[in-house]
Amino acid sequence: MAETRPNPASGKLRLQRLALWVEQVWGVIQRPLIVVLSTLTVVWSGWLMLIPKIGALCILGITAVAFVLSLIPLLKSVWPSRYLVARTLEQNNQVSHRAVSSSDDVKLPDSGSEELWQAHVESNRAKLTQLSVAGPHSSWRSFDPLALRLPVVMAACAAFILGTGELRPNLIAAFSVTAPSAVKSATLDAWIKPPAYTGKPPFLLSSAATLERLKANPELSIPENSVLSLRLQGATKPEIQVLSPGSDNQAVKLAEMKVEDKDGQFTVEAKLDRPITMKVLDATQVLASWQFVPITDLAPKIEIVDEPKGDSFGKLSVKWHTADDYGVKSVSAVITLADEQDKDTGFESTGVFLYPAPEFKIAMAKPNAKDDTETSTADLASHPWAGLWAEITLTATDAAGHTTSTQPKRFRMPERDFIMPLARAFAEQRKRFVMSPDDAPDASTMISALLLYPFELSGRFGLQSNIAALNSRLAQASHPDDVVAATKDFWPLILAVEDGSSGDPKTRLKQLANQLRQAMREGAPKERIDELMKKLGEEMNKLAQQMQKEGKQQQADGAQPQTGPSVTPQQLQDMLDQIGKLGEQGNTDRAEQM
Repeated sequence: MAETRPNPASGKLRLQRLALWVEQVWGVIQRPLIVVLSTLTVVWSGWLMLIPKIGALCILGITAVAFVLSLIPLLKSVWPSRYLVARTLEQNNQVSHRAVSSSDDVKLPDSGSEELWQAHVESNRAKLTQLSVAGPHSSWRSFDPLALRLPVVMAACAAFILGTGELRPNLIAAFSVTAPSAVKSATLDAWIKPPAYTGKPPFLLSSAATLERLKANPELSIPENSVLSLRLQGATKPEIQVLSPGSDNQAVKLAEMKVEDKDGQFTVEAKLDRPITMKVLDATQVLASWQFVPITDLAPKIEIVDEPKGDSFGKLSVKWHTADDYGVKSVSAVITLADEQDKDTGFESTGVFLYPAPEFKIAMAKPNAKDDTETSTADLASHPWAGLWAEITLTATDAAGHTTSTQPKRFRMPERDFIMPLARAFAEQRKRFVMSPDDAPDASTMISALLLYPFELSGRFGLQSNIAALNSRLAQASHPDDVVAATKDFWPLILAVEDGSSGDPKTRLKQLANQLRQAMREGAPKERIDELMKKLGEEMNKLAQQMQKEGKQQQADGAQPQTGPSVTPQQLQDMLDQIGKLGEQGNTDRAEQM
């Protein structure tokens, strides 16, 4: 029995059958498509809403009937027969002897030579392997020789693009038996919030006053970095446009802008940091348009009014003036060592650089003042840089973060002027090992010599012990950090020597008189003379109070009060004034006698 092999034309028969069916359907689908596109054109254009309801119903009824009738040829379409498909393949491929139609034939029993039948089959198979399937052909040209279908397609596209493009709402509106509900107009609220530091209140952009002002001048000058807040309700297609000033299509991007469209509410929040034109639209309708011109926040101004001054107690005073368009938030100061010192440029030793720069904190009496002049002071007496030339730089900062600094101002770091000789000697040794840590052993030797006969420390054994202990640390210092620690700890001991109980008013008065006498002989500046005179007056008042207190105590103890000439505080002040005048006149001898 001969082996049955698959028909090589079976796959191509299926493809050709599908092509013939598509060609058949394509030929009858033109009319239903034209009816559908015509109906959509009428609906999308919104024309149905402009005619009476009965007219709209008639038009849609006619189109429905036309659509059903146009489907009749489509319903009559049938699946192509195998014979038709085979004949189509034979004709398209010019196959002779009906090779495709007979490809499924079988040999009947006792019908002739087997060899002849196999030769016939093989000949047919060779023809079938070269078959090609023809695609479906459009027959619309024969149905529509004038191409009327093209205007219908163009009309549908134009109605969709230019019309509302909404099928369901237009149909509902066309067939509604009730009056259409009033269309709610979009509600727009917009306001500007200037930065808090400007002190300016928010203002409404959509108010009648603002709209009236915009008619005269479309530009709105606002503080830099103001925030626009916008709320739009009832819009169908809300949109925000941020454009370059004077441009209709050049978009710009703001640094901070948040847009949200949720639950029928369109909100925008944007920081206005550059000149822009902003438009609010609903579809193609412009609801509002503003031209914002931010006013640049100027940097603050600051200057040091007078030369920085230090007094004999080591306090530094700096007078400064500052101004800003919205107010200065803070003023800070930085002090650095000056390159130029008394003798030469720089320092012989690097010891002075072991100590951090002094802090000069400035607390403004009038925070956020637009124009302010103040004098700031700081006690720098204890700082190791006392007596050296330094430079101070002031920096003003406004609320927007802008800063301005002054040029460095050169001044001498104030140092305390000690009255008691021992305190003055200790301060000189402290300065010595501050400037040169290598001289710490020599300074320790000098301090030890000063402690041999400490008259001013008489009876103050605790203070003597503390100074001796610190001096021992100084003598054994092996690292600059040891010297730095000794410098810090030595200062309160020096103050204790100066301000302690052993320095009674009589002794201090005598020391001050000696200093004043020496200053007059050496022709010291008037500021120095006035400072010593002031201290002398203070010590005289202390002495008078002490003597008055002692007199009351003697009376309470039953002792007889001492008799003798008395001097009132006013007489003492007159005497000091006279000494000052004599010093100014150059009569130093008479001033010393007084």
